[in-house]
Amino acid sequence: MDSFLTGKVGPFELLQARQLIESTIAAFAATQIVKSDLEKLSDVLEQEKEYLDLPPNEELDRYFHCLVAGATQNALLTDLVRYIWDVRKRDPIWQELKQQDEQREYSQRGYEEHKAILQALQRKDPMAAKLAMWQHLENINDRVTKQLESKEPSFDRFLFESVPLDIKA
Repeated sequence: MDSFLTGKVGPFELLQARQLIESTIAAFAATQIVKSDLEKLSDVLEQEKEYLDLPPNEELDRYFHCLVAGATQNALLTDLVRYIWDVRKRDPIWQELKQQDEQREYSQRGYEEHKAILQALQRKDPMAAKLAMWQHLENINDRVTKQLESKEPSFDRFLFESVPLDIKA
């Protein structure tokens, strides 16, 4: 059975898909975003501040990414991002990673990365939004790699280019 049908994908496949999809969504959102979307995203950032000394709040993180997708004004793109997060939520590797102590240090980084995405959206700058989202997900990729390598030194992840062939398109 295809992994698409079962929802069984590895963490790096998921991150790769997120980079490709969510960075493009962020770029499109920058062209479609309205004031109420910006207010909702700002509210989520304010809520994220409460978790800067705690492990990241997965629901706020998910909500932020879904709001970015919602800012495209395209319900299918929002549903696609929700589906991706549902796949992540079902993945036992992700569940194990979020339990590790190192997660606490990622709250501040995630907040700053979300802030950069929001700032690009506020400027209605598609390229900056795309790059900020791409970098955010690349940083998560790096964190996951470090976590898995520390757990299993012989860990060998699925490698893919960290820089897209044509991110300017």
